[in-house]
Amino acid sequence: AEGVRASERLFAFQTEDRLECPETRSVRYTAGPENTLLLDVPEEAAVNQAEVAAYRAAVAAREEAAAAAGTRPDLEGLEEVKPLVPWAACLERWAAPGAVEGYRSPLAGRAVTATKVQRFKTFPRYLVVQIKRYYLTETWEQKKKDVEVDMPETLSIDHLRSMGLQPSETPMPEDDEGGDAPMPDAAAAVEPDPDTVAMIMAMGFSEEQAKAACVKTNNAGAEAAMNAILSGDLDNPEPTAAAATPSSGELEADPGMVASLVAMGFSENGCRRACLATQNANVEVAMNWVLEHMGDPDFNDPPPPGFGAPPPAAAATAASSSGGNADAASPEEDGVGTYTLHGFVSHVGRNTASGHYVCHLRSADGSWAIFDDQKVAQSRAPPLRLGYLYFYRRDDAPAVEDP
Repeated sequence: AEGVRASERLFAFQTEDRLECPETRSVRYTAGPENTLLLDVPEEAAVNQAEVAAYRAAVAAREEAAAAAGTRPDLEGLEEVKPLVPWAACLERWAAPGAVEGYRSPLAGRAVTATKVQRFKTFPRYLVVQIKRYYLTETWEQKKKDVEVDMPETLSIDHLRSMGLQPSETPMPEDDEGGDAPMPDAAAAVEPDPDTVAMIMAMGFSEEQAKAACVKTNNAGAEAAMNAILSGDLDNPEPTAAAATPSSGELEADPGMVASLVAMGFSENGCRRACLATQNANVEVAMNWVLEHMGDPDFNDPPPPGFGAPPPAAAATAASSSGGNADAASPEEDGVGTYTLHGFVSHVGRNTASGHYVCHLRSADGSWAIFDDQKVAQSRAPPLRLGYLYFYRRDDAPAVEDP
C-alpha cells in the first residue's frame, strides 16, 4: 500500500482556482488535488476546417449517389481528412476564465456571476494529460471524437502557475466572516434539476453525485451532467450521512457508489471494499482502487469490520503532515513547468465499442517503440496526434527513481 501511495505522489499536483466577484472585485483562492490534466478538444479551433469540409462534402456526395443507385458508397481515392486541433487551443480552453452563475458573494451580499480562473499551484514529477476524446450523444451512446491534436514532444506551462493572493487584491471573507453582508436566499443558488437527478441516478450513480453534476454544469441537462461525472471533472460530493456516520460509528460503503461499480461487472464485495478503502470519495477514485486490487486473493470476500479505516498512528501522521502546511509541496512534488514526452496511449478503433489500446514509449536514445499486447516493435512514425493519454516527465526531475 505504501508503494502505491508513493507512486501516486509522483503524479499528484495541485490546481488553484481564483474566484472574483465582479461587484466588489474581491477574490478567493482555493487549492485542490489533481492527478490528471483533463483537456477538452475545441473542434472549432481546427486549423484545416476548409479541407475537412471539402472531404466531408465529397463523402456525402458519394454516399448520396450510392443510395440512389442502391449500392454501397465507393470511397476509394478519397484521403481521409480529420480536424487538426492545436495543443495550444486545448490548453487555452482549460485556462480560460469561466462564469460561475449564482455565486453567493460574501461582500456583495447577494448572488452574482463570478469569474473563475484555474491555474497550477504545483507541477508534478510526471504530468498525465488526458485528451477528452469520448462523449455522450443525446441517445446516451458513448462516442469517440475522430480528431487529431497536435501534441508537442516538449511543453512549457510555467506561465500557468498560480501566483496566489497579490498585495493589491482584496480577499473574500469566509461565509461565516461576512460581517453585516446578508446571505442571499437559498433560491439564488443553483438548485439541481430533479428530472436530471433522477436520470443520473437511474444510471447507477448516487444522489449526491447527480446533484453535484447538475450544480457543476448549471443544470445544462443530463448529457452534460453525465459527461462531468465520466470525465472526472466533478468536485467530490460529500458522502451520504448514512454512509459517513452510521449509527454504529463505523464507516459503511456508499450504496450508490457500490451499485455504480457493480454495474461495471465487479463483485459486490470487491466494490464495497473499494468504497471503504477510499473513504467513499467518489466512483472514479474507487474504480482506481478496484483496478489496483482486483487480483488480491480476498478481493471478493466480504470486508471485515474496520476495513478501510486508517490505523491511529497513520491517521495521526497524516494529520500532522498536513496540518498547518497543507499547501506546501516537497521538492519531489514541485519544480519547473517544463516537460518532455516519454510515452502515450492511444485507442485503435472508430468507437468505444471496438478496437483496443496500444502504448508508445520513447527510448533513452530518442527512438520510439510500440507495445501492442505481447508484441513490441520499433515505431518510426508514432501517431502523436491520435493519443488519449500522454505521459510527460518534468525536465528537472531525476531520470531514475531512488530505490
